[in-house]
Amino acid sequence: MKAIESGVSEALEYAPELLRLTSSSCCIVLQAVRANGMAISFASNDLRRDSRVMKRVMHMSPNLVKYASPELLADKKFVLEAVARSGQNLQYASGTLRDDEEVVRAAIGQDGRSFRFASERLSGDPAFARAAVEQDPKVLSFCAAALRSDHAFMMEAARFGGAAVALQHAEPSLRDSRAFWLDVLRHDGHALEHASDQGRSDRQLALEAVRANWRALPHAAPELREDREVLLAAIEGDADAAAWASASLLQDIG
Repeated sequence: MKAIESGVSEALEYAPELLRLTSSSCCIVLQAVRANGMAISFASNDLRRDSRVMKRVMHMSPNLVKYASPELLADKKFVLEAVARSGQNLQYASGTLRDDEEVVRAAIGQDGRSFRFASERLSGDPAFARAAVEQDPKVLSFCAAALRSDHAFMMEAARFGGAAVALQHAEPSLRDSRAFWLDVLRHDGHALEHASDQGRSDRQLALEAVRANWRALPHAAPELREDREVLLAAIEGDADAAAWASASLLQDIG
């Protein structure tokens, strides 16, 4: 017992069964956990299902929530506090709570990446996922593939988190869609830098891009930077775009 109190937390593993099984040992267990968080794994089930004990453990190190009893990890009030301290704790919650909108919303509010642990239903629910992306664009990568291949949903994602984020997480089938690229470039012309060589050589895509943002001109294919209409559209945005044109084209434009 003296060893535990002095910080040798591993000693808890060899403590008398009575010490590990009774709530009266709470103070000793907490001292051991303070010295080494893994000590909680040797605590009794009674202690690991005691919300007061596990909240104190959680305050020492949020990820120790994983050692809470299944009963506590199915307790909404306890889990809400756990995800408020670390959204990643959502992964330890019961299946029912990972399908609970309030709990998942609280988790992604603390850490957007925790959306990966949401239920399949919530990660594929358009309304919930849209609100989650608006709250934190990082959750987009954890939305269901069906949503990441949906033109309208991903355009909303582009408005919330930027075109680059939407293009990065769009499913390949959507990234290959010319109609999607047209809409993305109308929203953010600079996204042309993320297009394939074929996309950069597409005259209509280049026109839409420079009309939205003249700074997209350097990302167009070389032959399109020498295209009169493309250059004029860029110059209309800012005269500095002329710096990307050849002397002969500028002379021709007059």
